Order: sequence, then C-alpha cells, then structure tokens
Amino acid sequence: MVFIRFRIGEMMVSKKIFLLTISLIVFILFLSGCEEKSNNIVNKNKIFIIDNHDDGFVARDNALMTGVIILENNQPMRVGLYSSSEYSSTQLNLICRGILRFDKSKWDNSDITFFIKCTKVQGIPNRLEAYFIDDPGSIQEVTQAQDILSVWSLTDSSARFFGEAVPVENEWVQITVQADVVNTIIDQKYSKNEYMTIMLKLFMDDFTDNYDNYYEFATIDYTPSDESDQPYIQLVD
Repeated sequence: MVFIRFRIGEMMVSKKIFLLTISLIVFILFLSGCEEKSNNIVNKNKIFIIDNHDDGFVARDNALMTGVIILENNQPMRVGLYSSSEYSSTQLNLICRGILRFDKSKWDNSDITFFIKCTKVQGIPNRLEAYFIDDPGSIQEVTQAQDILSVWSLTDSSARFFGEAVPVENEWVQITVQADVVNTIIDQKYSKNEYMTIMLKLFMDDFTDNYDNYYEFATIDYTPSDESDQPYIQLVD
C-alpha cells in the first residue's frame, strides 16, 4: 500500500513538472511573438536605406570642381572641411557633403523625422544643413579625382532647405519635416522617381578656409557600435 502511494505521488509530481514545462514554453513563445510584433510595428514606421549605393559623401577640392564620391563600407560619411592626401598625391583642402537616398513608396502622407547618428565631431564645424535635392540616381563611387559638378551642384540648382542641427558626437541628429512640405517637395521633385534624396552640408561651406572642421556620420555600411545606427526616416503619426 505504501508502495502504491509513492508511485501515485511520483506520477503527480511528474505531471506537474510536465505542465509547468509546457506553460513555460507557451509563455516564451508568446513573449517572442509580442516582441516580433512590436519590432514589426516599429520598423513599419521607418524607412531605411536599402542599398549601399544610396548613401555616401562627395568631396571636392576647394579650388577646383574636381573630387571623389566615397561609398566605402569601412569609412563614415564625412560632412565639412578637411585636409587630406587620401585621394591625391598631394595634400588637398576638401569640402565634403553627404548624400542619402530613401525609397519614398512607404511614405504615408505623414510628417517625417530624418535621423542620422553622429560618430565624430572634429574641430568646431559650422551647423549642419539638410536639403532635399533632385535625385541623382544610384550613387557610383569615384575614387580618382574627376569632374563632379553634376552631383555637387545639386545643392545649388535644385535644393530645398528643410532643416538644420548642431550634431553632438555619439548622439542622433533628428530633423522633422511637416507632411505638407514633404508633399510639395515630392510633387516638385520626386513625382516620377522612387526615391527622395537628402544632401547634408555645412552652413557656408564654400566660403571658409577653416579646415579640419567636420562631422562624421554612420551610414548603411558603417555602423561602428550597432547595426541600428544606420540612418533612417521615421514616419510620424
């Protein structure tokens, strides 16, 4: 009789363990589903850069309209002024502007906030300005100095200023644009295109000789701390 009671008790304990295990598994799966759903909601409201030919920076010699376009995945976007011999046998004074292309098909007629992560502040650069420009198409890397007027001049010939900021190292820059402004810009510039293009530059970057004053930003391929550091547009409900 004692033996039978022991077996029944053992079976009851085993059943409890089994039920607890099943409950734990269901709970974990539930949490995973909630997390996935939450992430999907967050990502649904964000437009990320998809292709590594959709962001980089253009750098031109201060004295000439020759320069390079850099999309290297081991180098951040540089915006501002600096002296370098990276792209020439001689030291050049370079002015740099960032380019970012976003697929506008996900835009839902809402306000947008543009986000980009500043990874470095060198010297004391002027404030950062952001412009919508005519879409140059997929950005092709140019590693040898050549005429880059067709890309560079887009900020002069087709720009629509939409905001400014003073970036802080290791912090996000964010600039919000109202829906009616975005709609006007899309009607004017992007009605026949799939992308909206942003160019970043320093205030008065063509009228200064204060070199080694620039910002560096994370791109789709250059995210030194985390993949989530890549630039994006947030759709504001």
